[in-house]
Amino acid sequence: MHQIKTKVMGVTKRNDDGENRQDIIKRLAISGNAFFYLEREANNPHDKNAISVWGDYDQIGYLSREVSENLAPHIDNGGYVKIANIRITGGTGDRPNMGVNITIDVKWTSSPGAI
Repeated sequence: MHQIKTKVMGVTKRNDDGENRQDIIKRLAISGNAFFYLEREANNPHDKNAISVWGDYDQIGYLSREVSENLAPHIDNGGYVKIANIRITGGTGDRPNMGVNITIDVKWTSSPGAI
């Protein structure tokens, strides 16, 4: 198994429904037991390799183009990835915007049970 540690991009943007991602991240941080996952967006008009990051069914951002460029072909070919660890940063007086750092487990098999 291979691990990728990366920041989630676009965490200060709004989702298509107008919801502020910072508000979503704050809610997820408070809940303490949120479910996080990745979603491949092969038809994204801005990036054919796009992979979005979700928490409890709300989008919180995207993987960087560099990370997505490496992971997208793997996912498209049936490879398995999952978010193994998440750390929310910021949200303090000197750093009001929250950030999200994740660790992604990459298994070179298509079987989710193999991780």
